[in-house]
Amino acid sequence: MIIETETKTAAQAVASANRPPADAHWYTLAGDPCHLNEKGKPTTLREARKEKLLPSITTVLGIVDAKGLNIWKQNQIALAVHNSKREENEPLEDYFRRCIDEARSVPSDAAERGKEIHAVAEATLLGKDVSAEGDPQKQSVIDWIVANVEQVFFAEKPLVHPELAMAGCADACVKLKDVEGRVVIDFKTRKFKQYKTHPTWRAAWYTKDLRQLSFYADCLPDEPAPRVANVGINTAIDDPWPAEFKLWPEEEAAAAIEDVAAARVLWCSENKYKPEFTVDEFLKVYGTNVEVRA
Repeated sequence: MIIETETKTAAQAVASANRPPADAHWYTLAGDPCHLNEKGKPTTLREARKEKLLPSITTVLGIVDAKGLNIWKQNQIALAVHNSKREENEPLEDYFRRCIDEARSVPSDAAERGKEIHAVAEATLLGKDVSAEGDPQKQSVIDWIVANVEQVFFAEKPLVHPELAMAGCADACVKLKDVEGRVVIDFKTRKFKQYKTHPTWRAAWYTKDLRQLSFYADCLPDEPAPRVANVGINTAIDDPWPAEFKLWPEEEAAAAIEDVAAARVLWCSENKYKPEFTVDEFLKVYGTNVEVRA
């Protein structure tokens, strides 16, 4: 039996418990990550303004509504409430916070898994001796790289866009066996969808994936512009399943960077912060041999 001794209403309790997560990512003009401040806590918007930090591409794209993701997050909250019983004499705010923390741990766990897969991908691209250690998902990314990548231009490289004053870390830029020119690739660990009509799994690809990739490609000044592609790793099953390759059409990639620019305008307006730097500041970091588009 739960004894009600609450001084807050349910609405007040959930409002106190459900604080927005501090998940913005920031970079210096040189491309150095500044996601955490000197105290080891997430860098705040106020601190970013003071230090003239640049928002990451994922932070800026977060301003765009993602209906599917929002529904998925709501489902996690519902499941957490269903699975977590309120303890006797547990304050309502504590109960709500416990449920919310449980729901948020699901994407956190997925993010940690993604980091593990990305680390294996980076090591393989750099030619290091890598073992999947019996992990079928790690093995799938190793197998795909070995079978398809002919040359690696860079791996896990921070990129800064001189026009948009944004930054991000691209997974890799490579030469693939069956694609002409350079290709910027981004590995995605996500649960594939299983189709009932035939026994197969397929990855779901989203406009946000393309916008992120197009931003990375547009940071590179060399011509011609590289192609962009995703490589999906299926985390829905523990059995071996081949990585899925998605090469985005060039015309869609060209349109996507315009979407990124529009998202930046909205992000700057919403946060009342428009990151900018002068040509001299840019040249001081990158030198006179780099094309300046700012």
